Amino acid sequence: EEDAQLLPLVKAADKLSALIKCVEERHMGNTEFAQAEEALRKSVSAMALPEVDCFLEEFLPSYSLTLDEQE
Repeated sequence: EEDAQLLPLVKAADKLSALIKCVEERHMGNTEFAQAEEALRKSVSAMALPEVDCFLEEFLPSYSLTLDEQE
């Protein structure tokens, strides 16, 4: 009950973890994850949480980069 406000963040973190997996798999050439990635992107965006929006904008793109491309 006292942690009820954390539940949406925990759900978002779970979906973001799955989204990261999809991004990494697609980056390695596994196109089977493309539909799941699209669905998860829509799902997390629909959560309308500023923390999620920040993660999608600031951190998710780096999961598509090679080690050489990362700063």
